[in-house]
Amino acid sequence: MKIWLQTVELKTGMRPIIYTSAHFFETKFQAFFPEYNFWIASYGNRTSFINDERVIHWQYCEAGKLPGIEQH
Repeated sequence: MKIWLQTVELKTGMRPIIYTSAHFFETKFQAFFPEYNFWIASYGNRTSFINDERVIHWQYCEAGKLPGIEQH
């Protein structure tokens, strides 16, 4: 994954955000990717690590509506 993240950053000039579940954040990513921000998909209650400054988005549900975006 580290190679993929570095390749995307090299090609785009932007550091990717890692989209993952709360479980994977806690067990796989939290200790190994300190230089990346995270988008956590977790539909339950917030947990204690929400205060981690690298968690910049917290997704509470799998459905939503945005003006100008048609749902299919």
